Amino acid sequence: MNSILQNSAIAEKKTATKSKAKKVKETNTPEMKALRAAKKSKAKYAQSQEIMTNPPDKTSNGKVIAYTPYFTTQFGLPHSPVDGDKWIRKDGNRILRITADSRYGVPYGSIPRLLIAWVATWQVRHPSATKIELGKNLSSFLEDELHLPRTGKYIRNVKEQLIALFTSKISVTVEDDVPEHFGYKSAQLADEIELWGQTDTQDALWNSYIVLTPKFRDYLLANPVPIDTRAFPILSGSPLAIDYYLWFARTMFSLRKSRLVTWAELHGQFGSAYDFTDKRGRHNFRAESKKQIENRVLIAYPMLRISFDPKGRGIMLHPSLTPVPETAKKSSLAS
Repeated sequence: MNSILQNSAIAEKKTATKSKAKKVKETNTPEMKALRAAKKSKAKYAQSQEIMTNPPDKTSNGKVIAYTPYFTTQFGLPHSPVDGDKWIRKDGNRILRITADSRYGVPYGSIPRLLIAWVATWQVRHPSATKIELGKNLSSFLEDELHLPRTGKYIRNVKEQLIALFTSKISVTVEDDVPEHFGYKSAQLADEIELWGQTDTQDALWNSYIVLTPKFRDYLLANPVPIDTRAFPILSGSPLAIDYYLWFARTMFSLRKSRLVTWAELHGQFGSAYDFTDKRGRHNFRAESKKQIENRVLIAYPMLRISFDPKGRGIMLHPSLTPVPETAKKSSLAS
């Protein structure tokens, strides 16, 4: 009898242990960690709930829908200043090359990512326009369009990065294993840039503007990737978070079944600030990626379903709702 009672107690204890372990596992998913992180900031939590409950097709007639060029969803720009005037990143058989004007350098950080998305959005909304108006001072542009603080530091950074970005040339090379195929596309981004104003806080006599090259304008209009503008205030402090958000947004449009993406693959696209040949560099890239995904990306994109591989190999992607529903994308492009 004692033996039966002991076995029963052991079984109950094992069941309780398993139940507790399952509960701990469930509360440690990336989504739950993101929820806890969001709740620490009332503003972030409110924004995340707004994104979740009011998709773009039901919000302001789709006015929260923005666009980004396709290449920005495949490759990350530099996170920090680059020595020299060339930048190369690889995604599978695709290679991105940025050739900058040596006087202004290669664009880097969060600002170029926000700028190119803003320009792409403006062009998609005004497909026949050839001149993109920035207004009469960069301070207003900074606050009203990029939703960034109206400070001297940000004004200088936006001006410097705007010049660096739109005086650059971008090329994408496709190198297939098939000997018969080779692909190459390149484009200078802008034909003209005019930035007026001495202090950038007072109105100039004329508007600042950018005139994109026809080739780059056609590229923007051919296959823009839709995103939700409400995500940017959550993401804007981290270039890596922006890169992951854009990549997830594009990937989920075509993902039909779960798949693993390794840390090595992700480093090739987004890990320029980390030395992957070094053990510490690999560790830091994985740790920072997890931190930005849990503390920013999943808050900005609450419909996203991912998990971190328990063996440490990478990120497991699961089919998810996209930030912008396909119907909203079509309706926005048609309007």
